[in-house]
Amino acid sequence: MEQTTFHDIPRDLLGTLLDREGQPGDLSPRSLMGSAGQVTRHQLAELYAGGFVQLPQGDQAPSTPEFAQAAQVLLNPATNMTLRLWTDESICSETSVLFPGDPLEDGGVILNPIEYGYRMVAPVGHRDVIRLISPALPPAGDDVPVFDFEGHFDGPVAAVLFGLIDLTRDRAGSQGSLPGFSAGDISAALSGLWGLTKFKHLLGYVTVLTQRPHPPSLTEVEVCLERLVDAGVVLQQVKGDFALASGLEPLVHRLPEVLPGLQWQRHTLMDEGEVLTCHRIFVFGEDHLVLAFTPTPQGRVHVASISAAALTDFVIDEMATVIPRAGQQPTPPVTVDQIQCLACQGRVDVNKKFCTHCGAVRCPQCRNYVQKSKFCRSCGQTLSQ
Repeated sequence: MEQTTFHDIPRDLLGTLLDREGQPGDLSPRSLMGSAGQVTRHQLAELYAGGFVQLPQGDQAPSTPEFAQAAQVLLNPATNMTLRLWTDESICSETSVLFPGDPLEDGGVILNPIEYGYRMVAPVGHRDVIRLISPALPPAGDDVPVFDFEGHFDGPVAAVLFGLIDLTRDRAGSQGSLPGFSAGDISAALSGLWGLTKFKHLLGYVTVLTQRPHPPSLTEVEVCLERLVDAGVVLQQVKGDFALASGLEPLVHRLPEVLPGLQWQRHTLMDEGEVLTCHRIFVFGEDHLVLAFTPTPQGRVHVASISAAALTDFVIDEMATVIPRAGQQPTPPVTVDQIQCLACQGRVDVNKKFCTHCGAVRCPQCRNYVQKSKFCRSCGQTLSQ
């Protein structure tokens, strides 16, 4: 079917039209549109001009086939993806893309929030989404990260570390040792920035992912600093202040004053009603630096530097991932003694710790196969080496 770009529509009016088409499912954005209302004659004329309804037939103005198809996707999506791209406070865009099945099956709807309503395009496919966000991604460059960093942190520890990184970036010069800060300085900085979306600070991304309502107390900050000192990430200076270890200096100097990035959320509805969630925040630095933030269970955060090429691969893999559902037969079929490697799609004996085709490691937590690292890049679980 030919792609249709619908005219901008107020939230409540779109909600009214959707209510005529059926009941919303678990992943539907219908709840964001407010209460339904009566459609006035003036609005009816605008809806006709915008491609939502046909000419009235008696007292009714039936939906166009194009909108009726899009409405079913909005009411009962199996995949709901939210993408946020930003370069600073003034340039930040949000797009929701909903699919009736997996993105690879196409037939989706782009739903862009605007000041008073939505902009819609349908039907769209996985290639449309990739084309939409690819201009904002850093150039792929080399497959090797320009700076090696990886850690799996409790929420308060992550907040203290990245709060300290933010303080250091604000005050560090181009040369010389990294400045030190007292536990009180760090605690005050966390309290001042907690819950705020600041495109100049990494702390904001940690608070979004951990969903902790309050900043760590001064006592918690002191305990977290001790743990970071023991890990060799933070150094305690002679006068008692705390500074980042010299190994993090390249990270400090590769992060620009304003941090461009991408937030990726994908929710997939399974047959049993379970919702699978993939949530990532990627922050872009200089020289192809990409920091990937991933929430993990119990309010923890996995943070790793990845290559720009790995980020591109992640986006492509997310768009191409097919979730097995009732009535679907994977190709080739997987026997009861085998599982499918999500890294290369090969068949692997169920008891294998490694994929015999590509060498990916099987995570004991989420059961996904991931490339060898200290932590699972899907859920953050520590992996045996």
